Amino acid sequence: DGDEEEGSVPVHLVDYSVPAITADELGRILDPRVGTPGLGEGDAVELVAYTAMHCVNAEGRNRPTMTDIVGNLERALDLFGDSHGSISSGGICSIVSD
Repeated sequence: DGDEEEGSVPVHLVDYSVPAITADELGRILDPRVGTPGLGEGDAVELVAYTAMHCVNAEGRNRPTMTDIVGNLERALDLFGDSHGSISSGGICSIVSD
């Protein structure tokens, strides 16, 4: 890969992203070209980030179920839609962000 400097250690996405998510520093991992999320968008991005973080848990039994994942993604869409004037369908959020 041409982007790595000689002698640098490759960084895995999970190793880089999870600490940023848990430290409430999503700005470190979001693409700056997209721009800063708005109020409802920020909540949606945070919910998706925490859901993804739980999905990569090393212990399979500590990962969310597909039902929980779908529920959180639907809730994130609702949060995003609410920030743009859409009608919410009242999704669920069963994964707790620690």
